[in-house]
Amino acid sequence: MIPVAQWGPNLILAYGGRRPRLFPRKTMIVQAGPPVDLADLRGLSQNAETLKAATGRIMDAITAQLVAIRGEEPPEVRFASNGEFNGEAGESDGATGESPGELRGKGDGE
Repeated sequence: MIPVAQWGPNLILAYGGRRPRLFPRKTMIVQAGPPVDLADLRGLSQNAETLKAATGRIMDAITAQLVAIRGEEPPEVRFASNGEFNGEAGESDGATGESPGELRGKGDGE
């Protein structure tokens, strides 16, 4: 599994925004990281625990890439897309990273 982190599209179209901000030009970064080893999970049953472990490893790799791209530390608690906080960042909890509210306005002059 090759993790890919990206940063910059949020500067063009903010979370919940309806009008893109094309000017001044924005920089977008897309970075492929080293492969995430999931070999030890191969052959295990595809239950919630196994999928959560795989997702957590992938999210840890993407989070590490975003730390390097953004030059900022991740939030202590990851935010799930369902609106609930799931564990601490760096744990293999399968959560998705920053909340949309945390992304809103970052780096776009608001």
